[in-house]
Amino acid sequence: MKRINFKPEFKDKILAGEKTATMRWKSQNWHEGEVRAAVTGQNGKPAFLTPVEKAFCRVKCKKATLTTFGKVTDEMAQRCGVTRDWYLKEYPGASEFSPIYVYEFEVVKE
Repeated sequence: MKRINFKPEFKDKILAGEKTATMRWKSQNWHEGEVRAAVTGQNGKPAFLTPVEKAFCRVKCKKATLTTFGKVTDEMAQRCGVTRDWYLKEYPGASEFSPIYVYEFEVVKE
């Protein structure tokens, strides 16, 4: 199973159903219907080093949309568990014209 990496501060929001989307700057690599292991960094190590077996949950992509950051609404950012300003601070190279994928997802119950 493939993984999807999240920052540690998003784990509880995902499990509580408060974060139901994520934005990614890279090309589309998560497709509708695909289930992934949701991982976060552990013991000071980055998420990409966390084994899939240690995922905090599994998430299923419900919808993948390509847009530009300028078209991301406050509501979209809120579903991602953040604000537009947060993204601009985290990714200072982003512009209103930067392409971005918005992935809506749901937690898969075991």
